[in-house]
Amino acid sequence: MQSEQIKLDMTKNKSRKTGLRWDERTGRYCAKLGRKRMPSGNFDGHLFRFSQNERESERRKNRIQELWDQTVDEDGTDCLWSDSSLKVAKALAEGKAVVMFSADELAPKDLLRVFPVDSPQRCRATFFATAICGLQRRYSMVNVVPVEADQDLFDHGEAKLKGTAQRISDEGDSLMRLVGLTVVDRSQPTVIEAIEEYEEFIKRTMTVIPDAEEGLEAEKRLTDTAVSYLRQFKRIKQINSDQMGWPISRLTYQGCDEMLEVWRQRPMRKDKSGPMAVKTCREHAKRIKEFLRWLSKSDDFDWKKPLDFDELQLRIRKSDREKAMPITSGQQVETFTVEELVILNQYAIPHERFIMLCGLNCGFKRMEIATLRVGEVSIVRAHPHADFLNFDFDGTESFIRRFRTKTEVFGEWYLWRLTVEGLKWVLKRRKQQTVIVKGQGAGTPIPYSTDALLFLNDSGHSFTKKTKKGNSNNQLTNAWNRLLRRVREDQPEFRWLPHEALRDTAANWIRGEFSGEIAEVFLSHGAPIGSKSLIECYTNKPFGKLFEALQWLEAKLQPVWDATPDDPFPEKRKLGGGGLSLKRRRMIKRLAAEGIPVPQIAKRVKCSVATVYRHLPKKGQE
Repeated sequence: MQSEQIKLDMTKNKSRKTGLRWDERTGRYCAKLGRKRMPSGNFDGHLFRFSQNERESERRKNRIQELWDQTVDEDGTDCLWSDSSLKVAKALAEGKAVVMFSADELAPKDLLRVFPVDSPQRCRATFFATAICGLQRRYSMVNVVPVEADQDLFDHGEAKLKGTAQRISDEGDSLMRLVGLTVVDRSQPTVIEAIEEYEEFIKRTMTVIPDAEEGLEAEKRLTDTAVSYLRQFKRIKQINSDQMGWPISRLTYQGCDEMLEVWRQRPMRKDKSGPMAVKTCREHAKRIKEFLRWLSKSDDFDWKKPLDFDELQLRIRKSDREKAMPITSGQQVETFTVEELVILNQYAIPHERFIMLCGLNCGFKRMEIATLRVGEVSIVRAHPHADFLNFDFDGTESFIRRFRTKTEVFGEWYLWRLTVEGLKWVLKRRKQQTVIVKGQGAGTPIPYSTDALLFLNDSGHSFTKKTKKGNSNNQLTNAWNRLLRRVREDQPEFRWLPHEALRDTAANWIRGEFSGEIAEVFLSHGAPIGSKSLIECYTNKPFGKLFEALQWLEAKLQPVWDATPDDPFPEKRKLGGGGLSLKRRRMIKRLAAEGIPVPQIAKRVKCSVATVYRHLPKKGQE
């Protein structure tokens, strides 16, 4: 199953990575897109020829790429260009908006003979009309029509289909009245229409004003949560396709439960490798209930939730194997060991070390690091509420004090010595970033102030800024993955745990030595409080005990600090230094000490001569 998913990814990516090339023979731009079987039996993309204008050719190529990706999504991993899809793609390549099909193509007489004599499919007119309408639904980017010679055949078949549909509808209504059921009003809006309105509601309400560091001209953008919700509803419309055509009056208790039951049964993954994860199904079921609550309150739809609505269950069924996993796997939450953290600190380059410290010291995940602001950091400063904390202050401590963006819960963290060094390095770097240097918003000033974002990328952009396609920013996650990749280059068995495991590791140790309450305070769990309720916050939450726990954890991690390089946060950044593993860097220094010439070192280490020079000890150093 995994190989099939890899094949799918390769199929889709082949289309996206294919560039235009100039065909001297035809005098037009061309590109190979999609996948088809060649006369030799091998597979290759179909060669499409566009126009003489490069920009117009690129536009046509992108439309064919969208068509191919749609085909892969609908037909699966082994899909090929079919006769109909290839004909549509060729029309797009020629810049046409209309694609014509004949009855001989879609309803050949030989094909009709395979159906029983009394079957509706045996009628060529209805079969042809059904095929044309099906192609139009599938290929909505073009207008699918019959050829002129077969127009009368299509009209006849379409009229017969409409008559049959009306007759079946009338007979169904008569039967429903006969058994005492309510006849469905087909003028009512359908479930999918209501969901599309809810999606528009999400786009209007779940927005945030972007920070100046994002370099966006628009006043508002969708939040990460909104993007995630819209993606989930796209999947709901696919998985719950049987219910999408229902009128909303069918959403009785039983109808609502039927929509949720689809997810309680855990539908199969796209690659058919097994059922979807429990958490994934639960989140989609929650979205359905949230949609139904909104639908009941909306003035645009005449629907109210059933009386027993709150009894609808979201519990997702687990397999017996999944129920036993907390025992059979040895531990419920995967966490790092001290020895693994030592290795990570040795291999990390400055900004990777900084995000590692944020995870261990403060329990910060990607968004907490991305949204940290200058004014939330207090370096070597007396605590403003020291009298309330029951902690032995000496006035030289450093802290981070902030409201967590996800939960709006107030939190404080005592900072370790190495974390303070990292924050000083980031603050100095941030002061030098006064303008966005490239990309969207290039030239936009980003003034340094207490409410400015603390950690930006090299271009001056925020790590909260969405990608061009509206996806979440994963630059911090990618940085962490690069660190793990370098470690694995030397130690292939090193565990690949996400950055969030640092937060779990620290909380697990704190809970084991102190209590679950202190671990909760460390994680900023709990009910949100108002920004003016600080005194109540300090009297209710034992931040003093959390500071003691963080001091204890700093001592526990002393082997990690002992493995820190001499200059963990250098003023002058070494570009590209993170791309070479620690083992190869040490090999360069060892060979240099043996007097081996630089070209031979580069050959043995398998890197460039410039890289060798960059890692050689400077004069005056050992």
